[in-house]
Amino acid sequence: LEASHKPTRLVVMVQREVAKEMPALPGKMGILLVATQVYGRPRIVASVPPKAFRPAPKVRSAVVRIDVYDKPAVSFDSAEGFFRVVKAGFSAPRKQLRNCMRQALGLSSDEVERLLGQAGIDPVRRPQTVAIPEWGQIYEAYRASTVSPLGRPS
Repeated sequence: LEASHKPTRLVVMVQREVAKEMPALPGKMGILLVATQVYGRPRIVASVPPKAFRPAPKVRSAVVRIDVYDKPAVSFDSAEGFFRVVKAGFSAPRKQLRNCMRQALGLSSDEVERLLGQAGIDPVRRPQTVAIPEWGQIYEAYRASTVSPLGRPS
């Protein structure tokens, strides 16, 4: 999805529990969901029972169609940098953002509070409640900060 000649549509089969979460809204977000929704709009198009396979697995599958956006849903200059911030946010999904970001990015509590404040994000929120555009705001604040290696001139 980050290639210069990306597809317009992807059709994949995954475990049904994963498929059900792919089009999730904030409150149930996860890193896979953020990555999927940044690049396209997922929707479940079919359910596949275990008897469709030999041997039959113990789980159900689902076919997911992802209509790929012309450009990502979030503006970023570096997919690697953006996903570094997202991964930091989800490094401990049950913790508050301020704790996840502090530990995963090696920042002080004050730096994280300032960073999330600049992004307009309450530091006590959990990562699964952060919407796609808000991840973009966090990334932009991180990139522009003096603590970010992304914002420093090379």
